[in-house]
Amino acid sequence: MSRRLLAIAAAATIAAPTLAAQAATTSWNVRFSIPDSLQGRTMGVGEVDARFIVATDGNSVAMQAEPGPMSSLNGGSGFRLHVILPAAGDSVHLGVVMPPELAAQMGGGVGWRLSLAMPDSLPIPILDPDSLLNEELPRTERVGTTDVVGGISCNNWLLYSKPDSNGVAQPPATICVASTVPALKNIGSALERLLPQLMYGIEKWADSNRRMFGSSDVTLVSYSAGDDAPMMVQLESASETAPDASFFALPPGLEPLPPELLMMFTQAASQESGQ
Repeated sequence: MSRRLLAIAAAATIAAPTLAAQAATTSWNVRFSIPDSLQGRTMGVGEVDARFIVATDGNSVAMQAEPGPMSSLNGGSGFRLHVILPAAGDSVHLGVVMPPELAAQMGGGVGWRLSLAMPDSLPIPILDPDSLLNEELPRTERVGTTDVVGGISCNNWLLYSKPDSNGVAQPPATICVASTVPALKNIGSALERLLPQLMYGIEKWADSNRRMFGSSDVTLVSYSAGDDAPMMVQLESASETAPDASFFALPPGLEPLPPELLMMFTQAASQESGQ
């Protein structure tokens, strides 16, 4: 999947924010295959099936992610990632809950936690509009059929990528685009307050969305693409209610991330970004 298609999918998924701060809970399923040539870097993990829950109480935003039943990551159970952007303070809190057997191998404990300075924006290159807005927009084609994804009615489209340097074009991605999803707008509103520069960058995509889909108020609720390494992103549910308050706090018993592990992760990320 090209960088441009990733940007469009991500920008269209986070709906333009509204002024009112209200609650929301959304659930997403993400599945993709990792090519054999890359599985040496993923310790043999070849299939990733993950469930993401993103929610806001109108002030804080939190996400939880865990492997789905088809994932080969740690047998698909017991692992959970927490990300919390609190309404007050200047830190984002990360937590990792480990499967019991893996936690025992790592020296015991429930898992690790880490707090980082709250960024003015998220350093996600694929969402940098200044580096992409001048690129040629991918071609879109409305299929003429509708679907219902996560209880939301949407229109099916094909999204074509440009040929690569060898002139080979990938098959088009199949996407389903909805107009207004209040729960996603509520999450966007909270993110606008917590990460204003990120949301400003996404808002700059509005004109691109209008030219591709006929409206700037669009929300992507499903995406599937790829032959050799298929990828699927799909909204499972969306509501305008918040989960329990415990969702916006790290689980008890997490220990500080050991400095040596933090250094290892930082070095690995630097090596990947330099390739």
